[in-house]
Order: sequence, then C-alpha cells, then structure tokens
Amino acid sequence: MVRAVRLFLSDARHFQILFLGCFLIVGLARFGIDFTVTHAVAGLGAGLLTQYLFTRDEGFDPRSALISCLSLCLLLRTGDPILTAAAASLAIGSKFVFRVGTKPFFNP
Repeated sequence: MVRAVRLFLSDARHFQILFLGCFLIVGLARFGIDFTVTHAVAGLGAGLLTQYLFTRDEGFDPRSALISCLSLCLLLRTGDPILTAAAASLAIGSKFVFRVGTKPFFNP
C-alpha cells in the first residue's frame, strides 16, 4: 500500500489523470454533459492506440496520452465518435510529427 502511494506521488501527471478522469465521470453521470460514453471510449482508445504505435519500440507510457485524451473529452463536442477518435489521434500524433530535436513542438 505504501509503495503504491509513493508511486502515485512520484509524478504530478498521476494527479492530472485522476482529476481529469473524475471530472469526466462526474460530468457524464451527474451533470449530463452533452458527451456520451461512446465518445469517451473512442477518444481514449484512439489516442492510446496512437501513442502505442509511435512508442512501441521505446516503451509504451500512456500518461501523456491519457492527459491529452481526457482533456479532449472534456473540451471537444462533436456529433460523431469517429471525429472524437480522429481528433485524439491527430493530437497525439502531432507530438511525434512536429518535433524540435527530441522534444515535441506542440504538446496537446
């Protein structure tokens, strides 16, 4: 238990993922934001798949992609889950296409 807490506290991105995820769940369940679970699954799935495809040789780390995809789920409103998936893939893919040296020029 203590080890899990230390691991969680070791990176600020864990807090971002936790709070963005909570905001999305509460928004869907309690406040009825005009966003469906299908959109969330499409966006998260496409973003994580894109992250995996670009980093499978170096080691897959989903944290950055989760933050970007959860943010898109909260901010982007589309009528079609395919557009949500496309936006997530473009956001994550842009980190690997537009680079200055080894750093992303745009980090969604």
